[in-house]
Order: sequence, then C-alpha cells, then structure tokens
Amino acid sequence: MPPIEESADPAVPAQTPGVAAPPADALPADGWALPAPATEPAQDYVLPAPAAPAPAGIRLAKAGRAQPDAGPTAGFPPAPAGAVAPPVATVVEPAVPQGFGPSTVGPAAGAPPVQPPAGALPAPAAVPVPAPVAPAGSPPPPGFGPAPVDAPPAPAGPAAQAAGGTEVPSAVRELLVRLRDRADEAPTPDGAVHLLDSVAREMTALLGRYDRDTLAAWRQLGGLRCAAGDPAGAVHLLGQVAADAAQALGPGDPDTLEVRLEHARALGEAGDPYGALHLLREVQPVLVQALGPYDARALTSQARLAHAVALTGDVVSAAGMLLELIPAVQHHLGPAHPLVGEARCSLGRLVPQWRRALGGAGLHPVAAVAMVHRLLVWDFGSDQEADAYLTELERATGHRSLAGRLAAVPEEMTAEQATALMLAPA
Repeated sequence: MPPIEESADPAVPAQTPGVAAPPADALPADGWALPAPATEPAQDYVLPAPAAPAPAGIRLAKAGRAQPDAGPTAGFPPAPAGAVAPPVATVVEPAVPQGFGPSTVGPAAGAPPVQPPAGALPAPAAVPVPAPVAPAGSPPPPGFGPAPVDAPPAPAGPAAQAAGGTEVPSAVRELLVRLRDRADEAPTPDGAVHLLDSVAREMTALLGRYDRDTLAAWRQLGGLRCAAGDPAGAVHLLGQVAADAAQALGPGDPDTLEVRLEHARALGEAGDPYGALHLLREVQPVLVQALGPYDARALTSQARLAHAVALTGDVVSAAGMLLELIPAVQHHLGPAHPLVGEARCSLGRLVPQWRRALGGAGLHPVAAVAMVHRLLVWDFGSDQEADAYLTELERATGHRSLAGRLAAVPEEMTAEQATALMLAPA
C-alpha cells in the first residue's frame, strides 16, 4: 500500500522532519477507514500461515491490535529528543465483515456519539440480496454446496475383500500355501506352531482375514496347537475361525464344516468330550448330505465321532464304529490315506479296554492290524507303555517273543504285511 500523503486537513497533524511516520496500516485519529485491500478468490480450503510472534517491546491493546510501548522498541531507532510523538490509533475490530449489513461497532471510549448532519436523509434499510442460483446440472463452486454424504460402512466378510482389495500375485499366494501345507514338517511341534503362526499372520495381511486360504491356515494352526499339547488354546482359536468361516463362506460350506470338525477334536482333547460329541453330531449329517457318505471329510467326521464316543466312556460302541469305518476308508480313499492310520491308532488304543469289557474275547483281524500299526508308528508316550502294549498283543494272540519279530519288520512293509509276518506260525 502506498504511504499516506500529507493532507491539508487540520485534523491530520503534519509530519515533522526526523520523526518516524506512523505505520501505513494505522487509522487516523478521527477514525477514518482506509480502503480495504483487494482480496483474491478463496481456493480449496488453504490454511492460513501462522501469525508471526510479536517483537519485544510490543504490548496488546484492549481492542486486540498491537500498540507501541512508551519505551524504545526493539529493532527500531529511538526518536530524536524533542520530537513530537505521532498520534496513537485505537482500532476496534468489527464484529461482521465490512460491507455486510449495518455495523454493530460502538463508538470509541470517551468519544461523543456521532450525529447525522442537519437535513440529512435517514439511511435506507438494508435490502436482503438473494443468493445467486446456479444453473441446473452445474457443479457447485469449491467450498460450497451440501455437505458430503458419509459413505456406507465397509462390507464384512468376503465382500470386504472384493471391495477395494489389492490383488495379490498368484506366485505369492502359491508360496504362502506351500509354506502353510509343509509347516508340520518342522523338527518339533512347537517349531511347527511357530512357523505356521507366522505364515497365517502373513496370509492375513496380504490375502485378508476372510480369504479361504487364510482360514485354512488358521484351522491347521489350531490342529497343530492341539497336537503340541495346547488343546485349550486350540479350542479358543478354532472357535473364532469357525465363526469367521461361517460368516465368510457360509455355514454349510465344506471348509467351514472342516473347521468345526477340528474344533470338536480340540474340545475332546481339552476335556470336554460331551461338547465334542454334541458338535460332531451336528456336523456329521451335514457333511454327509453335502459331500456324500464316502467323501474324505465325511469319513473323517465318523472317525472323530467314534473318538468322542470313546472319550465319554462307551468304548465298546466306539470300537464297533471303528471296526466298520477302517475297511470303508481303505476301499474309498485307498490304503495309504492318512485317515487310515488315524483310525487305526484310535482303534489300537481302545483294544485293551474293549477286550476287557467283552471278557477277553478273541482279537478281530482289523483290531490286530491296528495294534501292529500302533507299534510300527510308535504311538506311545514312553518305552514302558510300549512294552505293556506289546505284552497285551502277545496275550491276545497267544504268541511269544513278538519284540524280536517286530524289530525284524522292514520299513517299507505295510501294517497288513507286518501283522502277517509277526503273527505267522513259528
């Protein structure tokens, strides 16, 4: 803004040589208003720059504008001796912007009220000006118009993965799936749990919580935790995975039912056989109806059901179920299927109690193979338990010195071949 020119009006004091001129933006003593500086159109919500701190020697007046102190101001040269100080302007901030309606600012303190000149016409009343109406279909200017409508909540479940999800390269998914499926090959159960836990968390971060492969990883982790001696942790984890799978895949999806099967198994290992039995009796008919009676998951549900029945104390019924199940699994899934070994171990653990419950009855051929299979895979907690079990097999078959025959069984032999070798007549 250009400096204020010297006015001939006696109300404005003349500038004395050598005296600093008042600030260019100060108002004269009689309250004249300087023309407001031109402003540029507002842009898209640009934040103003922070105000600079007031220099030392400046105090704030009541009206809110900085006023010079009586003493010398830091950064400015002192006025010469005998100089007349310029008049101090008192500025009152208006309550509304200039040019919008009548001013509500009162007179300065001590000033007489302003009277209109004699014969002056009264000021016309303010006429409201209607806001301009934009043509139909034109976009509103920046910063105006109705507030934006909040977006709907993000969908849950698989829709959340499809909406705005980042596509993961197939090579990354395949690598994660291979790591997941081979985690149980770790040297120790705890190592397998640690490895699969890391893989499951990585799959959750990259593929999403409700992805089918991610849910399968958490299901397998629950099974490994149960095998590593933490059935309570497995129950807690698998309960959450079952709820997520039911929400994302549907309650009747085979993968959801498989999670519930694993959950029932963990319940039985955690000391709740009746809870496991109740859950299995819900899942098993649905699996048979959805997949057929000879699907691997349907047959697995029957093996888990027999195990839960045995945990409730009904050993005879459980052994009978397994005696019928093992030949069906061999026929429909093949003799090398992992379910064959699992069912044989379950039956082999029940044979001593089953024979005692039946009064020392003869050994069924399927039960004899199950006992030999358990010895071959060494499904025991200690050598003493294995020795007692081998003695039980000798008592049930009438053979002696089976330990030497067991040691002579080649590793490539199947359980049926090993049974025929060990129980052959001398």
